[in-house]
Amino acid sequence: MLGVIGGVGPVATIEFYRLLVAEVQARTGAWPDLLIHSQPLPARLVGAVLDGTLTAAETAEIDALLTTALDTLERAGCDLVAMPCNTFHRQLRPLLAGRHLKLVDMVSETIDAAAARGLRRLVLLATGTSVDHEAYAAARLRGIEILRPADQSHVVSLVTRCVGGAFDAAAVHEALAAGNVAGADGVLLGCTDLTVLRDDLSRVAPVVDSLSCLVSACADALTA
Repeated sequence: MLGVIGGVGPVATIEFYRLLVAEVQARTGAWPDLLIHSQPLPARLVGAVLDGTLTAAETAEIDALLTTALDTLERAGCDLVAMPCNTFHRQLRPLLAGRHLKLVDMVSETIDAAAARGLRRLVLLATGTSVDHEAYAAARLRGIEILRPADQSHVVSLVTRCVGGAFDAAAVHEALAAGNVAGADGVLLGCTDLTVLRDDLSRVAPVVDSLSCLVSACADALTA
């Protein structure tokens, strides 16, 4: 059974569930076997994650929340775990040591998808924490250069608006401007809350969407 750590991005978790149900049903005609544990973050931690200002104490607090979620999913009998949040994959991986849970690694799946498309220079649109901690540093091993956005503060503002549902058509152009994609092959949506921009953005620039990559990998695991 697939266990999902949700709540760290409620809007993204809802979209992940919607897309996964549709994908598994399209493949098999059945519903996926999964359990979502919603692990909400206090607003002060959400702000620090977006801005990239997490302290050591706050990082430890997040570790404790992730550990609680893993404990819950493991007790429930899950053998797979996924988390539709790029920022915390860096913290989640070591917490899986000694557990009977296999991670469907969204970051790795996204890098694989970019490599398969032959993309070599991608602007990362993500939280300040993901950008500062180089969440996609492993892409270098596949010959992919991950570029910082031109205006990270604007990306943070855009993520906040997408979470609140307060985005419009102009958000696509704002994303391109904040990313400054000139000279890049395209955009890597490294924040799952930005998936709502995927379809419109892909009409004007190549897009690698981390949430869609996670959905596809989870569907593969559930229908193998």
